[in-house]
Amino acid sequence: MRREIDNEDYAIRRTKRAGGHTYKLTVPGRRHAPDRIIILPGIGQFFAEVKLDGKKLEPGQQREHDRIREWGGHVEVWTSKHDIDEFFINYENHAPNMGRYWH
Repeated sequence: MRREIDNEDYAIRRTKRAGGHTYKLTVPGRRHAPDRIIILPGIGQFFAEVKLDGKKLEPGQQREHDRIREWGGHVEVWTSKHDIDEFFINYENHAPNMGRYWH
């Protein structure tokens, strides 16, 4: 049986393979903060929420992501290894231009 941590571990491996770094995000007083901060060469940092395959965001998570976006941040939501792969394939093909569209 797959677990959410399996997808999160996969995201960590893909980040490292792309030459980036990731931090586990724990924010006191912010229950619904995204799971990770990811930093990639060429685009900088963004937040990532990693869910179990097909699982949807909780309402509190959606509100927190909306807040981050209102403040100018970027949040990726990955609900499968396929989502993670799609992001990194796009990153590998378009890295210099990706971050420009987030702000």
